[in-house]
Amino acid sequence: MGWTLPDVGNVKIMTIDGDVRAFFTTIHTPEAIHLFSGTRAYPILWKALHCAIRQKAKVGIVSEPQDWTGLKGWLRWLIARWDTWQLQKGISFILAIGHRGEWWFRKIGYDDSKVFPWGYFVDENNSNSMSASPGPAVQFVYVGRLIEIKGVHDMVDAFLKLEPGRFKLHIVGDGPLRDELQQKAKTGNRPDITFHGNVGMNEVNKFFNTADYLILPSTGKDGWGVVVNEALHAGVPCIVSKNTGASSLLSDSLVGRDFDAHQNGSLFDIVSSIVKEGKKTSIETRQWIQRFAHGFSASEMSRHLEAVVDYVFKREGARPIAPWRKNQKQTP
Repeated sequence: MGWTLPDVGNVKIMTIDGDVRAFFTTIHTPEAIHLFSGTRAYPILWKALHCAIRQKAKVGIVSEPQDWTGLKGWLRWLIARWDTWQLQKGISFILAIGHRGEWWFRKIGYDDSKVFPWGYFVDENNSNSMSASPGPAVQFVYVGRLIEIKGVHDMVDAFLKLEPGRFKLHIVGDGPLRDELQQKAKTGNRPDITFHGNVGMNEVNKFFNTADYLILPSTGKDGWGVVVNEALHAGVPCIVSKNTGASSLLSDSLVGRDFDAHQNGSLFDIVSSIVKEGKKTSIETRQWIQRFAHGFSASEMSRHLEAVVDYVFKREGARPIAPWRKNQKQTP
């Protein structure tokens, strides 16, 4: 979709080549905090995590939940419970990605006091030139891959049921389902559903500039969904499946709504209500959403991480609250 690599500044990137214990010894200091991306994703990660715990280092985990559905999910839960029994005493805090991440780490046995809500965060985009959406039709946009777990079939089906001429759905992205979805829209004679394919981030921003709502209707496990962050930073309210970690950010009705993607007709109910009411998003509301989203920009979250670390290791101040949970509604 045109994402670019970030400037990592003074971050030093190192690779482990050979002996994990020897590598750990070269980088470890008593003040160091070792933050691991999960526990078992790679064998070398598991070894390094055990090495850090044996050295009584300061250790944190940042991770999405595992897929707990079906028989494989039950087996993952058993393994994760066993891992918790082995590791918990040596792990000081968990940055759990999304509300289901919080639920997962508590379910597998981690103490509540160690679990902090987390997610994926991006820099604010100050280049967006916000404007009201054109015409009377409500403007919806989807940005992402066209694959099954993204719920794109359910999304198109929901819009096919709406009265023509009262909305525009812009589908930005590509994937194996594109031809099938385009044929479905064509068969339904719906020119108000438009497919734009992959575009660069500058073009995505142009869609955000005039969108009334972003939709992310994932039906499968979707760890976060950073496009929600991008849309909120552009002042666009979001309609997001509860399967998506970023639905955690929708703590205020002005910011958007979440829905149960497995409840038949739940997405249709939301979009049909918006279209019937002609609920377009005002510039004033968009400006309020941008101010709200500033609280979980990358720069603000770096400060929040420092607060979490100080609380865990120094017991300084009250337990930090995730910024999106303390940014309560103030009528624009």
